[in-house]
Amino acid sequence: MTVLAGEYPADGWAIPTRELLQDMYSELYAEGLGSFSAARYWSTDIDDTYDPDFYYTVDLSEEGFFEPTHPENSSLARPYRTFVLL
Repeated sequence: MTVLAGEYPADGWAIPTRELLQDMYSELYAEGLGSFSAARYWSTDIDDTYDPDFYYTVDLSEEGFFEPTHPENSSLARPYRTFVLL
């Protein structure tokens, strides 16, 4: 399945933005929650200042540091889904 930035599949799952991944770092990973690996995770944010073929990754092992990464490099994906608590 291919999901482009800003698009959401019918079941509600999506790849997070760089900002959301940084929030996941501070609110979940840094608190030992969420079963994250100490690794880089893909975001949907494109680095249009450096190279539009590069996407930002967020490195949870480096305190949420982000940098442009070429799609041929290996990084993890952490899909998320929003929901409403009733």
